[in-house]
This record gives sequence, C-alpha cells and structure tokens, in this order.
Amino acid sequence: MVSAAEQLAANLNFSALAKADELKKRIWFTLGALLVYRLGTYIPLPGIDPNIWEQVFRSQAGGILGMFNMFAGGGIHRMAIFALNIMPYISASIIIQLLTTVSPQLEALKKEGEAGRKTLNQYTRYLTVLLAAFQSYGIAVGPRRRRQCRQRSRHVLPALDRDHADRRHHVPDVARRADHLARHR
Repeated sequence: MVSAAEQLAANLNFSALAKADELKKRIWFTLGALLVYRLGTYIPLPGIDPNIWEQVFRSQAGGILGMFNMFAGGGIHRMAIFALNIMPYISASIIIQLLTTVSPQLEALKKEGEAGRKTLNQYTRYLTVLLAAFQSYGIAVGPRRRRQCRQRSRHVLPALDRDHADRRHHVPDVARRADHLARHR
C-alpha cells in the first residue's frame, strides 16, 4: 500500500513548474514582498530613543504589547516603520463583517454575489487605510504625549510627586533591613 506522500513524490514534475511563467512571477513577487517587509521591520521610526523603548518594552512585554509584537513579526519591539503589519486590515475586515449583520444595506450587498463581495472588499480596504492612519498617528504621537502628561502631572499634583519621592527613598531602607536580616540569621 502506497502512502499519500509517496504518491505525491512520484507525481511531482519540476518541468511543469519551469513552464509555468505566471506561477514563477507570483512566487518572485511574494518573495520580494517578504524581503521588503522584513527590511521594513528593521528600519526604526524617527524620534524614538531605542534605549528608552527597550526599557518600556521589557516592562510591558508579557501583556498586550507582547501579543501585538508577535503579530507584527517583531516590528513593535524594534519600533519599526512596518510595526502595524496586517492588524489594521484584520480589524477592518472584522468590523465590516459585523456591520453586515447590523446594516440592511451591507447585508444586501453581501447577498448580491460577486459584485457585492467586490464592493465589500473595497469598503474593507478604505476602512483599513483609515484605521492604519489612526493607529500610526497613535504610535508616532503616543509616547510623546505620555511623557508630556507625566511632566504636567508633576506641576498639577506636587503632593503625589512628593509621595513618590518618599517611596523612592524608602526602598533602600527596606533593602538594607532585608540584607541585615539575611546576614544575621
């Protein structure tokens, strides 16, 4: 009895692959797109300090930031220009699918067949561009705004800043006491 893998290997014909020009073009395009994408995940965003971002990423890597980094192929960890990856398209596609159940006009488009599907795909692309613009703006401006908010809060709430400073000086005392207890056991 011959297995499916053995049958596939016996019927594999590389000469037919050499003649398929359209397939070769598609394969080369896919490899080129992958190469461009991988290079784009190593080009950092301007204005991002890599050392500070590394500290932020390490402190938040186990949470949602780590999950986004996984989907972005490491682009968020390096804060690269292609950090968004395909997440805006996936989000837009989910939103359009959910809207087809709510909106009678979109539901009618879905039932039209091929023409309706093309229209829904076009709406998905438009929404993808919109979501990508908002998300890229958030990535570009978010760290600066967070830093500005921290600076403003120090002026508005000095009591909190003093409390934080007191805790900062308290930590070495606790560490010194723990060290003292560990030595004298």
